Amino acid sequence: MFRDSKYCIEIQLIQQTPMIHFQVKGELMAGIGPRVTDVKPKLDKFAIKWYKRSHKDKDIPVEWLTEYDEEKHVDGKKPDHISLNYVMRISAQDNAIPIVEDPMKASQNVYFGNRGRARKYQVFNTAPLTLYIRCFIPELLNLLEECLPTFFLLHNFGTRQDKGFGGFITSGMDAIKAQKLIKQWMNGKTIGKVDYSAISYDANVIANGNLWIKEAGSIYKILKSGINFDGDYIKSALTEYYLQREQGVIFGEKHVMKEKGVAPIVNTKGHDRIYPTKKDNTEERYIRGLFGYGQIQSWFSADQNHQKYQVYNARNDRYEDAKEIIRVKPKSNIIKRVPSPLLFKVVNQCLFIIPEEIEVYGETFEFIGEKKNLTLRIPKKNEFDMNDFMSWFIQYLENAEKKMRDSLIGSTSHKFEDPRVIKSCFGD
Repeated sequence: MFRDSKYCIEIQLIQQTPMIHFQVKGELMAGIGPRVTDVKPKLDKFAIKWYKRSHKDKDIPVEWLTEYDEEKHVDGKKPDHISLNYVMRISAQDNAIPIVEDPMKASQNVYFGNRGRARKYQVFNTAPLTLYIRCFIPELLNLLEECLPTFFLLHNFGTRQDKGFGGFITSGMDAIKAQKLIKQWMNGKTIGKVDYSAISYDANVIANGNLWIKEAGSIYKILKSGINFDGDYIKSALTEYYLQREQGVIFGEKHVMKEKGVAPIVNTKGHDRIYPTKKDNTEERYIRGLFGYGQIQSWFSADQNHQKYQVYNARNDRYEDAKEIIRVKPKSNIIKRVPSPLLFKVVNQCLFIIPEEIEVYGETFEFIGEKKNLTLRIPKKNEFDMNDFMSWFIQYLENAEKKMRDSLIGSTSHKFEDPRVIKSCFGD
């Protein structure tokens, strides 16, 4: 980071993970970075919080704000955020060509909204990008210069930001500095860290950042939903947490949906695990809703013997596992979507898991099955402590990593992206 004049700073941004971008139309395009319209509003909001923290909750000076110009807003609507008075530009090096890939193929076939004409691609810049800021208020420029390294550690850009996509760090940042800055900002809240630096990866494996996206995706599945493969089901860490912490006082929705006939029961090795006996004060909760919800759940259908079966799919001309669809709807009309309260941030070969505020404590949701319906609410704040869960989950991962180090798999495989590793580390 350096100043080229009294009123300007330039910062080199190093991309860590691919960014899902809608503007890419071909493979041979100049470097594409995060849009200023995505970065600046977030930086404005963060800089205002930074100022308040360092000035005993004092409001930022009015003179630092961009003046509202009615002529530029003919519809009479004011901007939906407070804008600070500076100009930003993000540019790539001359002749720098990024790695451009189809995210459906590169990142485990997850959803990217790639239907219709406006197809999205994922972009990874191997060369640094330059962030340029011009500001004629020296005190504001100093504030921005001070908070930018932390800002980029706590934000990603583009589509699927919370799952690790669109990660950038400032030049010179390493995992030790990052952990210190994140902890300082989080005010003592527990953050997760998975260190991959001891594993020797081929340069081609990590060149485009896809490995970290797959790792983040696998860890998120381990945490929230659990994983099915080869007839085995590994329960989610969230379910295990409630089983261990609450000892049957709170049951998650997966078990309740099966018990009440809303969801089919398919016999797997993991399903045979015995739950604690329900008590008089046992509560049923939508625990996965704490970490975001999907409007549609897909479950394997079961025959009368609780086994999976296949049906012919004429469109794909093949037999596939039969599925049942369960729709999930919030009771409140105000809730449109529930963002995940976890941010996955990659810094070199370390993956940080950063908790944010949960917005839906206590909200009620309806599960609409093909045969029956069910209404459950998300745990209230006194029923789920994010800091306690994160401390527990970090220990859970560390125990799994120890298992992996003690096994032969750990010496030859990636970490949690490999199903064999997951089965070795988390299976009963």
